[in-house]
Amino acid sequence: NEERDYNQSLATVKYAGLTSTVTKGEFNESFNSLAYYYVYYYGYTVDEAASSILDSLAQRKLLILYVRDEIAKSQGVANTTAVADLLNAVE
Repeated sequence: NEERDYNQSLATVKYAGLTSTVTKGEFNESFNSLAYYYVYYYGYTVDEAASSILDSLAQRKLLILYVRDEIAKSQGVANTTAVADLLNAVE
């Protein structure tokens, strides 16, 4: 099943009680668009490119968790509050 394959977890990040995952589908999309540049312009091996892309995706997820926690703190609410509830009408 394609959807199940896409949603397989490759990495999990945690911050302040929040958890996020990098899925196989997210990785494949990034790898397919970026690996060529890593290999042919920056001299990475394919394995190094894959590792770097996965690390980058995990760092992005971690940054999102951090920001979510900081916004929740600034508003005096739990960091488990839905993201839509943390934003104002303009955001």
